[in-house]
Amino acid sequence: MACQSKNTDEHVTFADALLSKRYRKAQNDFLNQVDRLIDWRPIRTLINKKYTKRQNAIGAPAYDVILLFKMLLPKTWYNLSDCALEERINDSITFSRFLGLKMEEVSPDHSTISRFCSALTELGLMDKLLAQFNKQLSRHHISVREGVLVDASLVEIRSTIERTFGSIRRWFHGGRCRYRGLAKTHTQNILESIAFNLYRTPGIIMSSSVG
Repeated sequence: MACQSKNTDEHVTFADALLSKRYRKAQNDFLNQVDRLIDWRPIRTLINKKYTKRQNAIGAPAYDVILLFKMLLPKTWYNLSDCALEERINDSITFSRFLGLKMEEVSPDHSTISRFCSALTELGLMDKLLAQFNKQLSRHHISVREGVLVDASLVEIRSTIERTFGSIRRWFHGGRCRYRGLAKTHTQNILESIAFNLYRTPGIIMSSSVG
């Protein structure tokens, strides 16, 4: 059964208490650093302006939009399919912690992930989300050097952050796109931009394995 929306008002469970020491040891984990770096409130505001929450297939309350959006980041970082992402979240304490899921909660199913990403595409929200992430990075005096996306690096500066996306040719250099359709391709481009900008942020180290 799918989990309910994150509820920060609930009491800490016994399982959460048992794992608190392990969580404290992971304070410098990549996903945890990203979670602390980004103020998710403006992201929530942007999405909620256009995205209408829907009940899930069994009529339970809709998932929190930040939970759903956060899922798209490790999906991109680790090159996971929707199904593989669902499995990884259920198997990984680090992933679950990043998403704000408690031990007794499970990942939204892969179809929910796919529908949410499609909704962001249809609503034309991706460019605004990228701009918001870049705005936040600029507050940390971080900007993206122009160049190939996967080789882009972040440098500390005091000037305005540069845009990081362009034509499909520039992004994929003639390679095959993951998604069919121009809009879905653009969505994937922007997700990769957000993900790799955060990945290369000074002080954040991408781990090859997740616990």
